[in-house]
Amino acid sequence: MNTYNQGNIEQGAVKQEQGKDKLELIVVIMLGITALLTAWAVWVGSVHGSNQSQNYTEGNILSGIGNAEYNRGIQMLMTDMLMYNEFNNMVTDLAYAKKIGDSAEAAKLEWKIQREIDDLTNTANETTTDEEMHKVYQELILALSQAAEEGKPLDMADLVQIEGYMDLYLKPATEIWEEAKHLVDQGNSDNANANRFGLVAVFTAMTLFMLGIISSLKRSSNKRVAFGIAIGTFLIATIYMMSQSFPDNLLSFFGG
Repeated sequence: MNTYNQGNIEQGAVKQEQGKDKLELIVVIMLGITALLTAWAVWVGSVHGSNQSQNYTEGNILSGIGNAEYNRGIQMLMTDMLMYNEFNNMVTDLAYAKKIGDSAEAAKLEWKIQREIDDLTNTANETTTDEEMHKVYQELILALSQAAEEGKPLDMADLVQIEGYMDLYLKPATEIWEEAKHLVDQGNSDNANANRFGLVAVFTAMTLFMLGIISSLKRSSNKRVAFGIAIGTFLIATIYMMSQSFPDNLLSFFGG
């Protein structure tokens, strides 16, 4: 009977030792995998951080370019307004010259007025490739031609009411600002993603900690609890990481 009990005890001890060896092997494997996962999360987070910095920098540069383009557009608007005022003066003078019968002055003014219209037409043909902007120029040319034909000064309020008129001056700046905003928004997204991958690293650090203390625990129940927590935090980290957005340029580091 004693021999039987002793055999059972020895057999149980062997199984316990084998189970301990298996657990230690699993822990070692888990330590390696978790270390790699931690390094991967930290690196991906750093790529997001680098992209954030680059997008913020490019966005700020484009914002400055957009501001300069806006100022240029406003200057062009003021210059054109002065031209339209001069145009109105010529139209008024032309009407007066015709009224008093000064044919020479009338012919001179008609030539100047036609030159202004021709200059605007050339500007539309040479500098505008946007179809919508070209339509705006055509409406503007038509308004000038009608004012000259009727001998009635151009109403500035009517010009501004032309659909897309202000786009002649502000559209380039607006497009640059939109691109700058897109870059800044992308930078904000990269910043949020970098923080999320930082959280992944926190979970994997918890996994490494729990795996590291298993060998120092004496009771098997405590080892199992620590191992269970380690598995749980590892799964949370993995699932959470896979649900996040990876950088668009990630494959470029591998020649992709």
